[in-house]
Amino acid sequence: MSHPSNPSSLIPERKRVKNSRGVPVIYDEVKKPRCLALTDTAVSVARNIGQEYGARSISQSVEVSLRLLGRLHASLEICQLRTMLDDDNQQIVELKNSSEEASQ
Repeated sequence: MSHPSNPSSLIPERKRVKNSRGVPVIYDEVKKPRCLALTDTAVSVARNIGQEYGARSISQSVEVSLRLLGRLHASLEICQLRTMLDDDNQQIVELKNSSEEASQ
């Protein structure tokens, strides 16, 4: 997969392959038809996010929006994990310091 020319784009650049079933075109996965019932607001938001990242269809817009949401969720989980680890490390340092003070 080539890197997008626009670094903020979530849609990798690929040559279009027309009418090829079962061949991934944009991502490394083959898209399957899904039936989603969305409100007009959700479609509008997905379309706006998709346009910002270079999507050309509502399907791509929904794909980009969900992938972006997935990255955001993973990033938040990493931040929370780092915070927890930092808190644990601080508690370990405090325990070491208090045990050293008690032994003196």
